[in-house]
Amino acid sequence: MRINQADTAREVFHTTDFQPQQQRILDLINRLGGDWTIGEIAASTGLDKSAVSGRRNSLLAIGAVELGHERKCSRSGKTCQTIRLPVGQMDLLAA
Repeated sequence: MRINQADTAREVFHTTDFQPQQQRILDLINRLGGDWTIGEIAASTGLDKSAVSGRRNSLLAIGAVELGHERKCSRSGKTCQTIRLPVGQMDLLAA
């Protein structure tokens, strides 16, 4: 069975009341684009890394973000998994 991913993703963005910390993370990624590590999000938003980690997991669970590639974090220098808006999500935000 196939789902209409665009409609599902659009529904998430237009019907979900995100928590304030979730919204700060989404606003950052939407505004600047690209892939972000937990450390980079924490540094850019002023949130604790533990708070970012929890919000990252909840945003992944509802499909608001997706895993990106692994790369060295610009903050810690360690190799980390990144998150990003789902492919095509920028178009859905404008819808």
